[in-house]
Formats: sequence, C-alpha cells, structure tokens
Amino acid sequence: MTVTRTFDWNNYVTLAKTLADSDDEAALRTAISRAYFGALHIAEEACISGHVLIPLEVVRGTRIDRSHHARVITALTRHDDEHLRKAGEFLHKMRGWRNGADYESVFWGDVSTVARDVLNKAERVKAELDAFIRDQGPSETTETESR
Repeated sequence: MTVTRTFDWNNYVTLAKTLADSDDEAALRTAISRAYFGALHIAEEACISGHVLIPLEVVRGTRIDRSHHARVITALTRHDDEHLRKAGEFLHKMRGWRNGADYESVFWGDVSTVARDVLNKAERVKAELDAFIRDQGPSETTETESR
C-alpha cells in the first residue's frame, strides 16, 4: 500500500539555503531555482487555502499564457490584498532570476549575490503570505471544529 503525503515546499527553500553556501556555480544556480519553486508552490497553497482564484490563463496583448508560473503570480499581483500583491511582485522578480539561472549559459551578474537575493525574496514571500493568512482570521472549518 502506498501512503500519499503532501510535500512540504519549505524543504526546497531550506535546500536552497544549503546550496547557496557553496562556491560552485551549479549549486548556486540550483539554489536560485529551488528557492523560486519553493516560494511559488507555497504561494499556490496559500491561494488555495485563502480561497484566492487562480486564473486558467493570463492574457497579455495577443498572447495567452497558461503556465503555472504566470497563473499563480497573476492571481497574487492582481489581488486586492496588499500582502498578496507584494508576494506576487517578489515572485515575478524571482522568476526572472530563475529563468536566467536555468536557461542562460552566461549568468548576468554575480550568481552568489543573486542566490542570496532570491533566498531573501523567498522569505519575504512567505512572510507576506503568512500576514495574509493571519489577517483572514480563523476559517469556518476551524471555527466549526472548535465548537
């Protein structure tokens, strides 16, 4: 029998911190990628638990983007809540750095500095999401279960 567990995306951010201590460019690029993906999935889970609608697609001019990245970031940046908008802005910036780390042969800038910046942004994303959830108060399920 297989037991299904939910993966804790914070583990990606923790791994990224370990990798960012390296002088190896591959480890630093991987730190950037893992920190971004950890924060992205944490944000998606916060959207789901906070009942934030994630669009099926994002339209920009004549281009339709159905990528997971664009949909989650757009859900955040277009939301009325300031915490979610900030989290979305951080993720948008992180995505650009992650693309450079994963797809470019020549990295623009100091990869070690960018890895630290991305880790800082990942922590800021988590803090903004925590603030959003805290501001929402207890969910109906929590209130019902406590009665």
